[in-house]
Amino acid sequence: MNSKIEELKQLLENDVLVELIESIEEVEDQVTTEEDKEELQYLKDLKRYFDETLKAIEEDKLSIQQAEDILAALENMKNEDDF
Repeated sequence: MNSKIEELKQLLENDVLVELIESIEEVEDQVTTEEDKEELQYLKDLKRYFDETLKAIEEDKLSIQQAEDILAALENMKNEDDF
């Protein structure tokens, strides 16, 4: 497995998805407005995307370029505190 793909896999499994699940649980407990519902749906969609990414990695269907693009997007999200 390419090092970028391995880096992405480790980041998703050990950091991103852990934080995302915690955020989903927090938002689920506090949903009161339409904005809360939208945020919860966004977080769930994001989790689904990352789950699909892990599945693609396991099935050896993720290209190095896709891994690099996702890593770059994650870095941008981290810098913006989107998740």
